[in-house]
Amino acid sequence: MANGGIIGPTNTPSPFSQAEVITAKTASGAFTTAPLTTEVLTAVIAGGGQGGIGNTGGGGGAGGLLVTPSTAVCGATPYCAVIGAGGAATVQPGHVPTAPCVQYPGTNTSITFGPVTLTAIGGGGAGTGTPGGSVHAGAPGGSGGGGGYKGTPTGSVGTGGTGTACQGNDGGDSYCGGEPGGGGGGAGAIGADGVAPPGAGAVGGAGRDLTPFFGSAPQPFYIADGPNAGASVGGIFAGGGGGSTGSPTSLGGNGGTGGGGNAAQPGPAGACGGGSGDGVANTGGAGGGVAFADFGGTGKAGGSGIVLIKEAALCGVSASGMWPQRAQYDNKVAGTWP
Repeated sequence: MANGGIIGPTNTPSPFSQAEVITAKTASGAFTTAPLTTEVLTAVIAGGGQGGIGNTGGGGGAGGLLVTPSTAVCGATPYCAVIGAGGAATVQPGHVPTAPCVQYPGTNTSITFGPVTLTAIGGGGAGTGTPGGSVHAGAPGGSGGGGGYKGTPTGSVGTGGTGTACQGNDGGDSYCGGEPGGGGGGAGAIGADGVAPPGAGAVGGAGRDLTPFFGSAPQPFYIADGPNAGASVGGIFAGGGGGSTGSPTSLGGNGGTGGGGNAAQPGPAGACGGGSGDGVANTGGAGGGVAFADFGGTGKAGGSGIVLIKEAALCGVSASGMWPQRAQYDNKVAGTWP
């Protein structure tokens, strides 16, 4: 009983502690846990989709945003993260009655913890409102791209793409029989539908606020939306892109908070509209759209993704000579208890 009746060798109690650690992975590579960490909270955010072009382009869909409250890990161990890129920009060919029938989705973002891989789905590309084209509907993705208006046949609607459950929302539809394109879906809200001309372009869906998980702003890894994208807010990620409008007197739709790019404001014939924006890098925000009046204009690129990892603070006292009850039981059953 010299050791107080504890099963095991003489105990030497020693205190231990580890401060809370929050890591933002903005580029692909290894993430290494702190020595005492046994579980992590993660937010995985994919790249946003591209903004549309054509008669009126929709807004791109935001990258998927996946929050996982607890995943088991080992301390002082490297784990691989892959950060997804945003969808590439699309360029209006000029004053011609055609536009490229293309859609560029965002790329998936993932992090692998041993046998568990957490994956966020890339945002859907926006509908390109090409006359007679086949891709005026927004594409599905983490959040869906907004629909574009293709001009023919009269009354056609570009439907918004569908979002991924628990990661994002659907994109908005373009207006039936008119020019405003739909807003791209965001991680926190659906993209708005286009409204009757001369209404403004549809706004992109708002992103999701991560401050309940990672603390209130300011934080060094919270990224403001930036010029020509959403409201300037830190701590919100994965906003949808704004849909464009064909009216030279109406504004394009604003991007959703969380890095979603604004749509261009159309200018008079032969002139480029201003105010369009890319999705903000490392937010998963989507690109804003442009209209056919923006000759030579660009359907903006989506923003790249990011992974946020939180390791909780730990403190306590360990006694090196003690065995956990489970270890004692397992050894007894196996016949290996000393």
